[in-house]
Amino acid sequence: MKFFEGNRLYYNALGVLIAVGGGVAVGNYYRLQVEDVYLAGIEAQTHEHAAELEQWKSDGFAIGALSILGRHNPVLKRVIEERSPSLELMEQAAIPLSTLSIVVGASHAFVANLDGEIVAVHDLLNPSQLGLSVAFRPYFNTALKGVSSVYGAISTVTGTRMFYMAVPIYASRTRQDKVIGVLVARFDALLLDSRLSKHHNGDVKMILSSSGVVLAANAQPVLLKADREWSPGAFIGDIREQFADYPFPDGIPERLPFDAHQPVVTLEGRRYGLSRADFDWSDPGGPWSLITLGDLDSILPNEQILLIEGVSAGLFFLLWWGGLRRLADARRHKRDVALIEQSEQRLDLALQSGALGLWDWNVSLGIVINNCVWLRILGYSQCELECTFGNGLDRWARLIHSDDLESVMAKLNAHLDNQTDEYRAEYRVCNKNGDWLWVLDIGKVMQRDAQGVATRVTGVLQDITQTVEAQRAIVDNQSKLQSMISNIPGVVFRSLPNGGREMIFVSNVIEDLSGYPAQHFLSGRAYRELVHPDDLGIFDRCLDDGSYMLEYRIITATQEVRWVYDKGQTIDVDGLAQYLDGVIFDITERKAGEALVKQSRRDAELATQAKSMFLDNMSHEIRTPLNAIVGMSHLLLDMPLGEAQRRYIEKMDRAARNLVGIINGILDLSKIEAGKLSIEHVHFDLLELVEEVLNLVRQRAEEKGISLCLEIPSLMPRRYVGDPLRLSQVLTNLVDNSIKFTEVGHVCISVRQVRQWSDKVLLCFSVSDTGIGISEEQRIRLFDAFVQADPSITRRYGGTGLGLTISKKIVQMMQGNIWVDSREGRGAEFKFTVTLGVPQCQMFELPTLVKHELATQGADRSASVVTAPYTVNDFTRLLEGTRILVVEDHPMNQEVLEGLLQRVQVQVVVANNGEDALQLLLHNSHFDAILMDCQMPVMDGYRATVEIRRHLHLLSLPIIAVTANTLVDAKERMLAAGMNDHIAKPLEVNELYRTLARWINPPEVLAGEYQPLAPSVASELHYHGIDTAFGLSVVNHDVALYQKLLCSFRDSHHEFVAHLWRSHAIKDLQAVGFLAHGLRSAAGHIGARAVQRAAGRLEDHCGGDADLAPLIRQLAYQLQSVLASLADLQQRPVLRLAEEGEDECRRLMAKLECLAALLSDQNAQALRLVDELCEGGGCRALLAIQERVYRLEFQQAHDLLITLRASKALPVD
Repeated sequence: MKFFEGNRLYYNALGVLIAVGGGVAVGNYYRLQVEDVYLAGIEAQTHEHAAELEQWKSDGFAIGALSILGRHNPVLKRVIEERSPSLELMEQAAIPLSTLSIVVGASHAFVANLDGEIVAVHDLLNPSQLGLSVAFRPYFNTALKGVSSVYGAISTVTGTRMFYMAVPIYASRTRQDKVIGVLVARFDALLLDSRLSKHHNGDVKMILSSSGVVLAANAQPVLLKADREWSPGAFIGDIREQFADYPFPDGIPERLPFDAHQPVVTLEGRRYGLSRADFDWSDPGGPWSLITLGDLDSILPNEQILLIEGVSAGLFFLLWWGGLRRLADARRHKRDVALIEQSEQRLDLALQSGALGLWDWNVSLGIVINNCVWLRILGYSQCELECTFGNGLDRWARLIHSDDLESVMAKLNAHLDNQTDEYRAEYRVCNKNGDWLWVLDIGKVMQRDAQGVATRVTGVLQDITQTVEAQRAIVDNQSKLQSMISNIPGVVFRSLPNGGREMIFVSNVIEDLSGYPAQHFLSGRAYRELVHPDDLGIFDRCLDDGSYMLEYRIITATQEVRWVYDKGQTIDVDGLAQYLDGVIFDITERKAGEALVKQSRRDAELATQAKSMFLDNMSHEIRTPLNAIVGMSHLLLDMPLGEAQRRYIEKMDRAARNLVGIINGILDLSKIEAGKLSIEHVHFDLLELVEEVLNLVRQRAEEKGISLCLEIPSLMPRRYVGDPLRLSQVLTNLVDNSIKFTEVGHVCISVRQVRQWSDKVLLCFSVSDTGIGISEEQRIRLFDAFVQADPSITRRYGGTGLGLTISKKIVQMMQGNIWVDSREGRGAEFKFTVTLGVPQCQMFELPTLVKHELATQGADRSASVVTAPYTVNDFTRLLEGTRILVVEDHPMNQEVLEGLLQRVQVQVVVANNGEDALQLLLHNSHFDAILMDCQMPVMDGYRATVEIRRHLHLLSLPIIAVTANTLVDAKERMLAAGMNDHIAKPLEVNELYRTLARWINPPEVLAGEYQPLAPSVASELHYHGIDTAFGLSVVNHDVALYQKLLCSFRDSHHEFVAHLWRSHAIKDLQAVGFLAHGLRSAAGHIGARAVQRAAGRLEDHCGGDADLAPLIRQLAYQLQSVLASLADLQQRPVLRLAEEGEDECRRLMAKLECLAALLSDQNAQALRLVDELCEGGGCRALLAIQERVYRLEFQQAHDLLITLRASKALPVD
């Protein structure tokens, strides 16, 4: 109300504004009501007038006269029907037209025939219109349909606005007859304009065509303007023809100056109410429209509006002023009531909000009054408190803890005696539950008598139990924290988050660490000053991240250098680093221990390195004489010897080989201990690997009369990825062990699959025997190095005990386990598991010459196929005629190598050192391979290989190291120097031959140096990119079979390159690898070495991320060269082998067995044999096998043959 009294002018002004606004609103409302009534009248008038206009086409006087004349006047019908009416006839027809024009007030009347040509006319303005065509007018076309119509347009003759009424002329007087012409009356639009002006009353009226153009109006400015926007592209055709050649601005009608679809528009500064009604004049373009604009500004004078608004504003202001006065009186009364209530509740509200209990003590009467908060703190009601403790100062004293009562009373009496300004005490009181609460009690004397004695004291009581307990907890936690910090062996600190690390808090342990007391750092000395200068860069990293862990050195007060471990974390508040918390530990002793461990490790590595060097040197020194012993004994065994001599030589050879095995075992154990034994991951054939193991031990088993067997499931895959050398080593050790401890019976190898993942497989190998067995005590020490199961075994059977130890280590490296199941006297079964990879595509090696034998075991053993070893004749056929350079400084080794190579018809040239070999190669480079010793005087094998590779014409010459050093680093050094392969000393003769056969390209036919195996055939067969000598050797020099093989290769690889590129385009690397593998195998069979090598390179790179396009282009070039050379090759006829006789079925069975063996070996002789089987009109099954053999898919053909035999689909079954 005070605000109202002080701002009276403001409220009066606001009242005036509200009154004026209300008056204006009332005036506008009144005006809108009047305008709505007026607009409703305009709307009704417009629709009424539109209905009248619509009647023109049917019920009007003019249209009726036209219709009667058209149906009943025969002259008009005659002038239409005659093709060329006479002038007299047309003049007769003009008479009724003239009469019609006068009667209906038309300026023009004419008759048009069915073609739209005017044949009779009466025109007051332009009578010469005969022959004109009105066929384009809509009213003409509408009338031809038997419908009368009214139409407006600009006349093509007069160029002015005209309205046309048209009716059909029938052949008879009835409308059911056919239409023969059209009768039209034309009216000047000015007549319609004047008609609209009769109903003017200040309104604007206009008639709009179906295209929205004004064709009649009582206001000249709106004529020929449109109610919509027209574009030149739209204003064409019938719409444009309606207005003839009228010169519209820009070729289109202007837009009306208002929106013809709004209810209220503004025109020339005045407001008009718009009413619009459509009517039908049978215009094909749509209905016409009548628009009426009523002048809204003229129906209600402004003076009348102002009067209404003024009266309304006065009334509103009176109401406003009376309301303010009433509101002021009400607010004044309310204010008085509120002040009274506020004075009563203010104190209580304040106490309630602060949880304060109020007490009022009347000293003279001895009565204490408490409020509800005071009672709630203690848990009593007023009645309970008075009944229990009474009502006086004694009640209060009985609630206080006895230990606190004396001090509280002393403080109260001191205030009552006016010694203190207020009474304040903290003490404990007992609540209703018997719990002691801590309270803060504050009071003050409010009244004293004339003598100054207090008569009334008032105060408040607050429960501070939680505050006291929190303070005690803080003190307790601080005590515990201090105790913990003092017991931590490291330094606990809090510092500023800066580079100097200025301490805010640091524990006393800092003195034991640095020699400086804690106060030294708390006084502002930076901890960074202790850090060793060389470690400042490490120390400064503590601020790089939110947390850190550092190790660095400090320099103590006694200049002693100590290592410390510093761990801390930056504490942020609102995103800003406030301080750094952490701990520092003394790790000097740990660092000293680590240094000692490093030194010990370094000493151990040096010792291991010295041992490895010693073993390397000893291996070389031992293997060199052993090489001579083994080689010489091998050569002697090929000579005619007596029985005793042969026995002695064989024992010497066996002893030398045993010594080689011992040396290899020691070296392998050394590699394992040094951590240098690694596992390779290459593709290999499991069956071939196991068969090779059996071949290695076969001779020894036969000597003891022990049978060997192999059990592998027929459906088990053959191709895996792993380390075949190490796997073979484990199997050889176990089988050799079993043969050693078995006197009679058998030794059997079995393989089974335990588990398979997506790209891994777990295989379990088992080697069982019928030997002496192993006791439980012996099994415990079985896999320890240099330990036999029983010392007596060493004396009886020999052995170092290394084989099982090495086997166990290798198996563990291949992610497997090894164990033994045995009982003494009942044989033993060694089992081990290994994890191998599953190849993405089959990776076949070059075709090899192999033989098979069927070994029948006992009734409980299944027959197994075991590959027989290569014979000298096999290697002679592969190596005969080759020329090899032997680089060896030791005369005995020279003799051994020369003898072994000449044994297989190899031409040998010997060089004493690397320098001699280099000179020989520079003067005569025709060698097929080099056998290179690595350690020689003058120039060793490594240096010689590097020098040889400097010459371009010697880059592809195979260099094979012959060395006694078999350590991994030595092999890596050989490959790095440029050598292709290596052979270990002492020589394994078959391995020597096999390695040479793998690397040597068959020699060219050199006249005078050596005689080829089939000179006549070799001279006849010559194809670019194909080594026919090698190809013929594969098929045992069967020319017809070889030519069939060539033709099959040519016919099956025409589309190969296209298939290869398609697979590459869709990034199907598995398909690319499969195609490359198949070509590699097929090319090897026919001797296409360049194609074979290119396919091999492509196959090897399919498993990585290398770009295969260059390799595919190289392969395509090599393959197309070979296919081009075979384009004109004709297959020689093959002699038919007839099979006759009573034992034909038996012979067929034998041939099928032979075919299975050849297919298993991927031997091209299978081509010849399958042809023989199919020549007599073989069954469909044999033809399917023949098709796969022709595609060189030997493995698939072998699998199909086995399947068909099992299903008895072959004729012999």
